[in-house]
Amino acid sequence: RSSASLALPLALALAACAVDAPASSDAEGERLGTVASAATADLTEVTSFGSNPGGLKMWKHVPAAVKPSPATVVVMHGCQQGAVDATKTGWNELSEQFGFVLVFPEQQTANNSVRCFNWGGDYGNMASIQRGKDENLSVKQMVDKALADHGGDPKRVMVMGHSAGAYN
Repeated sequence: RSSASLALPLALALAACAVDAPASSDAEGERLGTVASAATADLTEVTSFGSNPGGLKMWKHVPAAVKPSPATVVVMHGCQQGAVDATKTGWNELSEQFGFVLVFPEQQTANNSVRCFNWGGDYGNMASIQRGKDENLSVKQMVDKALADHGGDPKRVMVMGHSAGAYN
């Protein structure tokens, strides 16, 4: 997707993440802009987050300054991609700027040869769309882990994705 086609979803997510954020001064905006542009695609792998019946990997990005009761955004990659590819959509920079936590579920080739999530499409398994099973449960466990570790607000969890990751 082009940057222009991501503008509306990003604006909506930012509005939701910043509901309690105070208005910033011009000086603070300049400082945040500097932090955002300097942010990297740093990800941390989380290896223990539940039973993980879907066999997914969990990666997260935690900003340098996490807001109290932060929002959590789950960023789902497309087929033939991984968590690092999903960071190229700009979410890490937004996380740094607005203080919310990111979770990046990652499909493995052992589960799907083209790294699509298994909940639909030509390479998917429609049985995987059942609540509380398979990859759906793995992603829920990732969210629960991130909320517990960072004091997140369970009413401010958002999921975004593209390609197979948007079929959630």
